[in-house]
Amino acid sequence: MTSLLGSSQASDLVVELPQAAVSNSWELSTVGVRPEYQGRGLGAGIIEYLIDSLDSQVNSRIPVHLETSDPRNVRLYEKLEFQVYSLTQIPSGPPVWSMQRE
Repeated sequence: MTSLLGSSQASDLVVELPQAAVSNSWELSTVGVRPEYQGRGLGAGIIEYLIDSLDSQVNSRIPVHLETSDPRNVRLYEKLEFQVYSLTQIPSGPPVWSMQRE
């Protein structure tokens, strides 16, 4: 469950996002790159490094899930082998893509 913050009427809105497609998966939260450094592969490199580190710790592929509301991020995560398992449309707000790497 996610609460939206802000000064509009939507600030009291509670949104139910779906559970991870695979139980016991890791959650990738916020990863950001300063605007002047975007487009250089830094974000993808950080995420790849973190996921590869997780996988190597247990010698297998660890399931990881995330949510994003930016369509540009969907393309980035798909290149990193994440797949959309749900799309949630928030009333008067952005769509939220729920994605999983199994």
